Amino acid sequence: MKIDRAENLSIQSDYQHAWRRVRVGLGLGTCVTALAILACVFWIDLPLASYVHESGIDSQFHWLRIFINFQAFFTPIALVYMLVYIVQRSKSEMSYNSYFWFVTCVGTFVTCEIKNMFKILFGRTWPRDTSEMIMDIDVILPQMSSRGYVNDGIHLFKPFAAIKSFTAFPSGTMCVFFAVAIPVWMRFPSMRIPIFLWGGVTVFSLIQSNTHFLSDVLAGAYLGGIVGMISFAVILQQKDLLRK
Repeated sequence: MKIDRAENLSIQSDYQHAWRRVRVGLGLGTCVTALAILACVFWIDLPLASYVHESGIDSQFHWLRIFINFQAFFTPIALVYMLVYIVQRSKSEMSYNSYFWFVTCVGTFVTCEIKNMFKILFGRTWPRDTSEMIMDIDVILPQMSSRGYVNDGIHLFKPFAAIKSFTAFPSGTMCVFFAVAIPVWMRFPSMRIPIFLWGGVTVFSLIQSNTHFLSDVLAGAYLGGIVGMISFAVILQQKDLLRK
């Protein structure tokens, strides 16, 4: 009994500490990130995008763009896992590992929904041509037929435009990456070096290819990071029931 009690106290301390990190992230983290994003929007984003384009960097390293598609290949996998988990859960008790991945997958979908709301709310144009047009902007907004900042020099925030050309902020790739990376980073210390390297290459590829402005990347990382921390706190809070 004493051992069980000690374990329960340790688990309780772990998830309380995790929720404390979430509160710090939502408080201090929001302020710091907001200031960094504003600094990028006013002084860094446009000069950096121009330099990358004018120097020809964004026409190189095409193979790196596979890292930009993290969201595209992980979310279908997450959906399949969630469905399988729900079916198996109806037949047997859930384990800690299976619950960990289920909550992490749910977190990615929550992140995607929040990300979509922010994209519509801010309505920012992209650094360069957006080839995945949902509808032709020339028809919708002929006076603003921008395909991106480096293409024609137009940079706008148009809230609630709700079309592809105005959905750069925040980066969906970074949202999903951090929503997955944070719980995995906390749960599996041996994975930290691969996660760090993958994240670094992803950030570089987003900036190098002029797929996103730096502030888009920071906003996506923050949003995904907060959801990831919440997911891990939820997982820890159930750990005492899922030790087997």
